Amino acid sequence: MASPEPSAEQISRVFKAGSEPVRVRILALLSHGELCVCHLHALLDLPQSTVSRHLAVLRAADLVHARRDGPWVHYRLTATAERWFAPALEGWRRDEGLRRRCCEQKDCG
Repeated sequence: MASPEPSAEQISRVFKAGSEPVRVRILALLSHGELCVCHLHALLDLPQSTVSRHLAVLRAADLVHARRDGPWVHYRLTATAERWFAPALEGWRRDEGLRRRCCEQKDCG
C-alpha cells in the first residue's frame, strides 16, 4: 500500500529539520543505529541542552523516535527519515569512521 502524500506542513517541518547542520549530523549518527542522548551529546561535543533542542525539532518532523529507558532517552530514525533522507543515509552507513565512533558509545552514564 502506498503511503499518503505528505502535507504542506509535514514537508515544511522536514525541510526545517534538515536545514540545520547539527540536525543533519544527528541523522548521520543515528543512521548507524539507536543512540542515547548522552552519546549524541558526547559525539557532537555540544551541550546536552543544545542536542535536546535539536532532537525536539527532529521529533516534531517525525524524523526520530524517542524511547525512554529509566533516566535515559534513546533515539532512532523513523520510517519518515528513511524515506526522505534515503540517499544520504546510504552514504553515511558506508562511512566506516562514523560507524566506529557510534559503535564505541555503549554505556550510558
